[in-house]
Amino acid sequence: MTLKAHYLLAQNIRALLSTRTTTAEAVAKHCHHEGSWLSKILAGDRSMNIRYLDCLSSFFELEVADLFRPGM
Repeated sequence: MTLKAHYLLAQNIRALLSTRTTTAEAVAKHCHHEGSWLSKILAGDRSMNIRYLDCLSSFFELEVADLFRPGM
């Protein structure tokens, strides 16, 4: 079974939020967005613009490619 990129990204962000004991609101603030920005993306109510991948990877101290690594 092949995971689509947006599902894999959302799954990995959820795992990172859990293991790093941080919140979607903290990530949104780091990326200069309103508090519900990332929550809406994770819920599928909003799409992720590719330009924010750098911001997400910076927040989690990862490379962008790591955000798409299965099984984070």
